[in-house]
Amino acid sequence: MKKPTKIDWYGDKVARRTADTVHKKVRQATILVLSDAVLNVAVDTGRLRNSIDMETAPTVGVVYTNVDYAPHVEMGTEKQIAQPFLRPALFNQEENIKRIFNDNKL
Repeated sequence: MKKPTKIDWYGDKVARRTADTVHKKVRQATILVLSDAVLNVAVDTGRLRNSIDMETAPTVGVVYTNVDYAPHVEMGTEKQIAQPFLRPALFNQEENIKRIFNDNKL
């Protein structure tokens, strides 16, 4: 009689490990953008700089501020020239972010 073939399933373990790795990479990338924004934001009192924060979910990273005048600094107004700090932070870190996600280490 022929022995049955045994198949081991590791799909759940691989899925968990992959999800953990992706989240770590999202977090690393978000930290880069956060750091760049903090370094390059226009500073008067420091309130805006101190308010810059981040959140990550498994596949999304967000850098934000809850200061009500932040959009005026970022985008400018009729009376105030724009001094962007969030969008440039992302653009400045683009190559570093690509390197993080192209690193195939799990």
